[in-house]
Amino acid sequence: MNYRKNISVFKYEILGSSKHYAEIAGKINEELNKGLSFTILEADEKVIFLRSKRRNWIYCDRKDKNLYISVYDKFFRASIIIEQILTSLWTNLMDFGGIRLIEYNLSKNINAILLSKCNKEVSIDKLTGSKGPYFGMVFKPSFNLSLKQRIGIAKKFISIGGTFLKEDETYLIDRNELIENASAIQDAINKISLKGFYVPNVTSYLLDGNIFRQLYKAGIRIVMVNYLMAGLPTIAKIRNNFENMLLWGHRVGYSTIEKYISMEAISSLAIHSGIDVIHIGTPFIALKISVERCRKILESVRQINKKSIPVFTKTSHHIVPHLVKLFGNDIVIMACGSLRTSGNINWNKVMRWIDAIKYA
Repeated sequence: MNYRKNISVFKYEILGSSKHYAEIAGKINEELNKGLSFTILEADEKVIFLRSKRRNWIYCDRKDKNLYISVYDKFFRASIIIEQILTSLWTNLMDFGGIRLIEYNLSKNINAILLSKCNKEVSIDKLTGSKGPYFGMVFKPSFNLSLKQRIGIAKKFISIGGTFLKEDETYLIDRNELIENASAIQDAINKISLKGFYVPNVTSYLLDGNIFRQLYKAGIRIVMVNYLMAGLPTIAKIRNNFENMLLWGHRVGYSTIEKYISMEAISSLAIHSGIDVIHIGTPFIALKISVERCRKILESVRQINKKSIPVFTKTSHHIVPHLVKLFGNDIVIMACGSLRTSGNINWNKVMRWIDAIKYA
């Protein structure tokens, strides 16, 4: 990525007729440089210009049927950059016409400020002591597994070569139960291998700093967050305060906003906020469009942080060699419901995954 020293560029698609380009660009230009408001009357729209000094922080340009907004560094405040992007440069702008944020390229200075808050203490390879690909599976709470049953599954999964055991719905249980269960499961895993990790979902407790300290004390080194539900500014604050914990980002809720922001853009914002491991979906290998989309997402996040690890979910062991060939070894491959037969884990299937990853 070619970073300009003091100018960030945001690229938007205009939704609807191209005849609105000039109007939308004009409103955005005035909004960001001077500040304006507008009100809808019975059959018309009235723009109200505020009495303030024009800042000349940004300028708009139309090219390739897209709208580009160039933003000088002086627009940003170091402590709230993510908030400014999400509000001033995305959601607020939708009031001035239908737009979709496709991608962005931060200036060298702003990029450096955000990356200074990213995780420097820990990475997946340091955590596991090995290179990928890494294999994971999901505890399914719908099967009403007891803690004893989950510990048994965890011990067996780690003993045959698995790395991550993720539990999505732990944000629905009491915090003390979450900590106690996490401690018991991770302790059982550690007795088998120091290269296995339980990953609880802590989305409900992101504002509770003590829970991170308690989980870390209990041996947890990576936690899952639904970053769209929690809010990226919150993620950024967590990353700033807890550098010794890896954040596994899940994109729950993206379908409600994908009309207005691309997966490349939201994934990039997640990485800039401090997410280390990020879900990017699973490509249909036979569909070049699907593969290319995943490749673009991965390229976007790795341009920001080379240590970013993508997670491919709902996979089958048949496509493991293709995933490794297409995306390299530094990936997490998750198997979900397909590991089960009538609700029970089929360990023969698990071994097929282990072998597929081992020999990919």
